Amino acid sequence: MTRRIATLTTLLVLALAAPAGAQSGAFGPLPSAATPTPTAAPTTTETGETGRNTLFIIGGALIVGFLIMGALIARDARRKAPEIVTAGAAITEPGTGARKPHTAAAKKKMRAKTRAQKQARKAHRR
Repeated sequence: MTRRIATLTTLLVLALAAPAGAQSGAFGPLPSAATPTPTAAPTTTETGETGRNTLFIIGGALIVGFLIMGALIARDARRKAPEIVTAGAAITEPGTGARKPHTAAAKKKMRAKTRAQKQARKAHRR
């Protein structure tokens, strides 16, 4: 229904539109031509070519500009990057001062405790 109303309205507006003023007398007499005024000829000897040195200067300026922009963007990205927080070293090396390495007796005790826990879990499964 909406399409029909839109189409009908468009056709009605186009059918009733008055022609533009320039379209009313298409085959009427032409207006008189204006007399051309003489113009002075240009006296420049420019060939329209850009010199080789000028092109090298422009190219060098573009390269320097891109390098400066890249450095500024990289510096800003490093400043805004979030710091990565780690929990510490996964494996401590002896002599680093972070933790003391376990002695043989301590390791033996931990293994026994682990075995006891494993046996307790097995006993509860049955």
